[in-house]
Amino acid sequence: MVSLALLAHVLVPRGAAAQSASTPTDKTGAHRKAAAHGAGSHDAAQPAAHAPAHPSTAGAHHAAVAHGTPAAPAAVVATDPAAVPAGALVSTGAVVMRDAPDGRSLATAGPATPLVPLARDRGWVRVRVDGWVRDDGLTPAGETVGALSAADLRADPQGARGKVVRWTVQVLALARADALHRDLVADEPYLLARGPGGENALLYVAVPPSLLASATTLSAASPVEATIVATVRNGRSAPTGVPILDARSLVRQ
Repeated sequence: MVSLALLAHVLVPRGAAAQSASTPTDKTGAHRKAAAHGAGSHDAAQPAAHAPAHPSTAGAHHAAVAHGTPAAPAAVVATDPAAVPAGALVSTGAVVMRDAPDGRSLATAGPATPLVPLARDRGWVRVRVDGWVRDDGLTPAGETVGALSAADLRADPQGARGKVVRWTVQVLALARADALHRDLVADEPYLLARGPGGENALLYVAVPPSLLASATTLSAASPVEATIVATVRNGRSAPTGVPILDARSLVRQ
């Protein structure tokens, strides 16, 4: 979670309110004065309906303009109300998000960003914000991506099992496992790839259901470069010795 301070000022226009409040009083006074002079007929009342505003009303209006009564504040451009969660706040400008009050800067939320308040502390608000980032910039929390090559996997398949790698590979095709691929489940989808980087090694990258659409798109454009984050299933599979990886993310370069 991240924290930031939000401060908003609200301007309340007074001139318009004062003018609207005085108008009914002036009209009531004019009506009573007309009644006192016997203006009861429709013809007598008709000119009064178009009479100029009471001098005191016009004077008050001109005095308000002369003294610079503030106009209504300009409208603030906000996000679509349907996209703002209930109870959310909206940033009035670019605000810095920190890991604690006066703490380390984490990111900057742009103007009109919906922020869900979670807690408040001495002028700071702890918030939650939803957003999107590129997949190739992420890795599972608590795990270290090792600087391993395909040759390292083949040299020590047991030691490499379970390690997480981030590689740039060349995707060649999308296929389904058959009986010859002993370390793949029957009919399991996998990408045939080459790499990583400048290595000319074949790789089997097993594709989970959640990434099958991405793998299909990559295969349709093959050969194509892609960045993969994957877990080593077997550094030297039988019978061909090709490393098998379990894909966690697939991003086209």
